[in-house]
Amino acid sequence: MSTLHRKLLRDIVAGKARFFAVTFLVFLSLCLFLSTWLSYRSLDHSYSYASEELKYNDIIIKVAEAPDSVVDGLEGIEGVDAVISRLVLGSGCYLPNGENIVCQLVGMPAGEQPPLNQVLVEGGEYLPAGATNSCLVEVHLSDYYNIAPGATLQVVAPEGKQAMQVEGTAASAEFFIVSTEKTMIATPRNYGVLFVPQNWLQQSFGWEGNSNQFCFRVKEGADAQAVMEAAEKELSQYSVLYASLGDDTEARQLLDLDVEGFREISLFFPILFLIVAALSLYMILTRMVHMQRRQIGTMMALGLGRRRITVHYLSYALLVGVVGAVAGLIVGYFVAGWLTHEYAKSIGIPLVSMVMEWEAVVEGLVVALAACFLSSILPIRRLLKLKPAVVMQEEIGEGKVLVDHVSLIERIISPLYRLKATWKMPLRNLSRNRRRALLNIMGITFAFMLVLVSMALLDSMDDAFSFYYNDFVRYDANVYFSSPVPLDDASGLSGISAVKGLEPYLMVPCKFQKAGDTLGEGLLRAVPQNSDLLGLYGTDGQKMQLPDQGALLANWFRDGLGVKVGDTVKVVTSVGSMDMKVEGFVKQIGGLAVFANLSWVQQTAGTDLVNGLLVASSGSQGDELRDDLMQIPGAAGVEITEFTEEMMRDEMMGMMYIFAGMMILFAVAMALALVYNTISIAYLEREKEISVMLALGSRMKLVTGVFTVENLIVAVIAVIPGVLAGYGLSVLMMKLFSNEFFSAPAVIRGASYAVTILGVLLVVLLAELPSLRRAGRINLADIIRDRSR
Repeated sequence: MSTLHRKLLRDIVAGKARFFAVTFLVFLSLCLFLSTWLSYRSLDHSYSYASEELKYNDIIIKVAEAPDSVVDGLEGIEGVDAVISRLVLGSGCYLPNGENIVCQLVGMPAGEQPPLNQVLVEGGEYLPAGATNSCLVEVHLSDYYNIAPGATLQVVAPEGKQAMQVEGTAASAEFFIVSTEKTMIATPRNYGVLFVPQNWLQQSFGWEGNSNQFCFRVKEGADAQAVMEAAEKELSQYSVLYASLGDDTEARQLLDLDVEGFREISLFFPILFLIVAALSLYMILTRMVHMQRRQIGTMMALGLGRRRITVHYLSYALLVGVVGAVAGLIVGYFVAGWLTHEYAKSIGIPLVSMVMEWEAVVEGLVVALAACFLSSILPIRRLLKLKPAVVMQEEIGEGKVLVDHVSLIERIISPLYRLKATWKMPLRNLSRNRRRALLNIMGITFAFMLVLVSMALLDSMDDAFSFYYNDFVRYDANVYFSSPVPLDDASGLSGISAVKGLEPYLMVPCKFQKAGDTLGEGLLRAVPQNSDLLGLYGTDGQKMQLPDQGALLANWFRDGLGVKVGDTVKVVTSVGSMDMKVEGFVKQIGGLAVFANLSWVQQTAGTDLVNGLLVASSGSQGDELRDDLMQIPGAAGVEITEFTEEMMRDEMMGMMYIFAGMMILFAVAMALALVYNTISIAYLEREKEISVMLALGSRMKLVTGVFTVENLIVAVIAVIPGVLAGYGLSVLMMKLFSNEFFSAPAVIRGASYAVTILGVLLVVLLAELPSLRRAGRINLADIIRDRSR
């Protein structure tokens, strides 16, 4: 073994805690990178795999009503591989436990799966041949209420309740995320999907031989957009309500953007952590090289080549990179499996397919080694440009400074000159060795930054949901009518005892266009101009009121689509098309929505119909309120705000809490390693000085006080840049995570600032304990005699 190899091993053994700490930084970075990236890729692949296996449609067109025989003509359209007709209706449903919910009834052929939009039967059997009063329960609903095959539920049909036997539970590519025409995400507490025999559905609801949806699969290589346009033309006589490519439906876009948002986060945090790890390694190696300058100068004077010396220090950094990266990649793979299954479960992907991307493994390893290489080559190359005699000088590049140098702050605030040594010495130490002070501040700044960014993810998501359910949604219940009713009929329902206040609304899906270009699809929400049950706020936090004419748009129209106040947006709906002047923008956490004065919309569209009620309760809540409101004539179902919020926080936010918690855990672990490295290297640079203090009779209490005060001063100084950097990165993170279905500003709450600051200060105090224990065991004779330090 060569002398330099022996020295490398001795350096590692002598500073094994620091070696482990900096290796741990690389480990965390690569573990986080591979676990989040493979989770993203596996989720994306599972999403596509499940859609392909269950033959999800490429095109879906909804009409008012059309005979099933129309399918024959649609099959002849060029590019069509398969087409089916089906009936999809909304109704009420009484579950086995007596709960009443709104349900979506999806017609399916009995006896065999349809050629398109098949289901994955997870329990029980598929609908048997000749079945009438049978159904499959979609898994979101069956899981929530523990509905098993063999149970009986009741569906509200025109002729009354009809008992339905549950044949099985099923997952569908259409309902990874269950949504309705009025809500992006529906809670199974209020809403569910039932797959029922098509013939039974047509006969029971008076649609014999007719359907209202046509689903298409196009041939490979065919233009789906052209096929959809041709199919729309063929169905035009049956009043086309909407036509969409399969992946352009709101629920699918929401899932796409959710997975893409996961992709952005899966890149943002690992890159941030790896940059911090590289900078930390740079600081450690810079200080290690600085402490060993006499050894380096001696090696140079003895004729050892600069290349061999460079390779020696590169070996330390690359060993850190290899050990940390390989361990991180191995652990990251297993974490990815757990994270993928948890995330897939939370958003309802029934078939999970793990992906192993060796390219990502190689890329992660190369990036980690490159970061370690660059962070190590800079400090040693700078030193090797000097002559051996210069290298061995005490303070390279800092100039001679007297030991009793008066600090700048003492000159500015003269009373500080009379402070006790415990306070005065740290001030002078920081002023005397600015390089060391700056590197200490940088290390602790990184710790503040990492923890704050991770806390911001949780705070921002929680703030967005709090705004939605505390400020925007002010109603206790949302009543859906089975079919639109005249405004006067809806307004006359206020005499119900459970109702303190109600507001009728017209809420319909729509398509937004500007200057002939389609901006996207969303929702028209027409409510009374002076609505008290829907809180509209500008992005500046000011309360806004609906204009007499025109509309207020969700803020994503401005932030993501470039729409401006004064522009005209065309809103295409099933009740007619309207040109709306943009009067302002309101804060919305997700979805494209336009808010307009109900009376103006009705006048413009030439209708007096509404399709629901927002209700403020007079006292009853939960199930009691829902039962009371289901007595309203024409009510098909009731959404209780309390239940929806509970589902969103427990299920949708639950996964975000897991992910944010993992980021916080990684950030805290990295902060611990960062602070420990910073403090321990600072001690090593001061060890000779401390030994001299002890040799001159200073007590260990004074040494502890001086060292602690100096570290705390450095930490306090690092608070400001750490907080500023943390907030700036949080803003960038939320911009990357925002899209048309979720948009929220970066928020860091006061409690998060306080916890981060106090936590980092505590870590600083804990990180100095090993160094202080080492100081207590100093052999004064050996330290003073050792001139290599």
